Amino acid sequence: DNGGGSGSAYMYQFENNSLTKTAALLPSDGQRGDVFGHSVAIFGNHIIVGADGNDEGFMDDSGSAYFFSHSAANDLGRIVYLR
Repeated sequence: DNGGGSGSAYMYQFENNSLTKTAALLPSDGQRGDVFGHSVAIFGNHIIVGADGNDEGFMDDSGSAYFFSHSAANDLGRIVYLR
């Protein structure tokens, strides 16, 4: 957690009629009020997580998107940060 309203997103696996949390996604530069996780898109092994409250320089709430890729080895890494 990076402060109130910073946000987070979680990955779950559904198996044998049960959900198990497999990963927590947090931005490396997250701050209070970023609202990371406000929007999420998933395509195959790729995940894009939006933070519509992220501030960039003097631009308040300009927003950003974080692109993650999930490998077969269960590694989850951020590939790119879009401002």
